[in-house]
Amino acid sequence: MPKAAVNGIEMQYIIEGKGPALVFIHGLGSSLEAWRPHIPFFVDQWQVIAADTRGHGESSKPPGPYSIELFARDWHALLDDLGIEKTVLLGLSMGGAISMQLAVLQPERIRALVLVDTWGGPDRPDFEFARLMEERIALAQTKGMRAYAEAAVQSAFSEGYRKSNPQAIQEFIEARVNLPIEPVIAATRACVAFNLLNRLHEIQAPTLVLVGSEDILTPPSLSKAIVERIPHAVYREIPGSGHVLPVEKPEEFRAAVAEFLENVATP
Repeated sequence: MPKAAVNGIEMQYIIEGKGPALVFIHGLGSSLEAWRPHIPFFVDQWQVIAADTRGHGESSKPPGPYSIELFARDWHALLDDLGIEKTVLLGLSMGGAISMQLAVLQPERIRALVLVDTWGGPDRPDFEFARLMEERIALAQTKGMRAYAEAAVQSAFSEGYRKSNPQAIQEFIEARVNLPIEPVIAATRACVAFNLLNRLHEIQAPTLVLVGSEDILTPPSLSKAIVERIPHAVYREIPGSGHVLPVEKPEEFRAAVAEFLENVATP
């Protein structure tokens, strides 16, 4: 796959299809490969772009610290390098945070946003998301990436999905066991530090906010906090799904995105 030299790093990316740009941004500890099952459903009408964020996949993994703003500037530079002037951003979890940050940095570039199982910042002093992330960091530092991944499973997937899909859960863990610890910790700390709540009102693009009803990492309350602040945002909750909605409910995920793109974001 090609790589682009942007913002002092190399980012691996893929482009498929023709039409207006639709950019998929993956979550923490993942890669562009997470979008492979979904890309074929959009390439007839959209030019789909996915990439590995700094510290992930086959992109560069320089020492931290990282920040969500740094990730957003990487993506901004990638879009410039690819000649993408205007796009729909679709981000999962950390990818949703990057999407919102990019929408604040480059509002003229954003046609629409799809924010999936994400958060805009701490909604209360006892922010549960931060506690769970700090627990993951401590596990990675003391017991390694397998312990980090096993902890991630508990908050990434609903109980029902974990019980009925043991092979998928094991594959999720094994995909993360050999990840380099320091970039993962740096990215995790970037997520803990992220807070854009006071600037979300600046986002004027049509926005779909999707969340699984059983998401315990970024629960529906955090998605509702985003919808309250982005002027043209709509909220949709998918019953029975945990944090990784595109994996647990792929058909519902694609249908919701396709409906939004058809009604709001298609030029």
